[in-house]
Amino acid sequence: MRIYFGRFEVDDQYPNLRVLNIESVVYVLDTVTRTVRTLEPRDSMQEYGSNGFAWGYLGTGPTALAYSLLLDTCGGDETQFDAENIWNVKQNLVATWPWIRDMAEDAPSDAFVTDSRKVLEAAGTLVSTDYLVEVSRG
Repeated sequence: MRIYFGRFEVDDQYPNLRVLNIESVVYVLDTVTRTVRTLEPRDSMQEYGSNGFAWGYLGTGPTALAYSLLLDTCGGDETQFDAENIWNVKQNLVATWPWIRDMAEDAPSDAFVTDSRKVLEAAGTLVSTDYLVEVSRG
């Protein structure tokens, strides 16, 4: 199983402009190999106007995150899901996580934690369910 956690990193040089000087980073912990890596946005998401990940609302950044979470959960196989699955993950999962504007000034910067099973549950019925068998075993 994979665990995903995201955080906002605020530019300390301009602390009063928190919302304008943030970078969102999503990490992936693989519980089998016990490794951590950064989840990278796909280049194909730039066509939607996204230049990175975001969450807590329904926009291009959350679309990029939903897409990348599904792609990573499905082992990089884009044929396992479709646009409806991306929308479902964005609406049912990604948009529900707190956005930095909603967080208190002294709140921790960790914004969400989820896992691959929750991503698949939020997606609904995938185009191909072959990968679900592998996930249920792992």
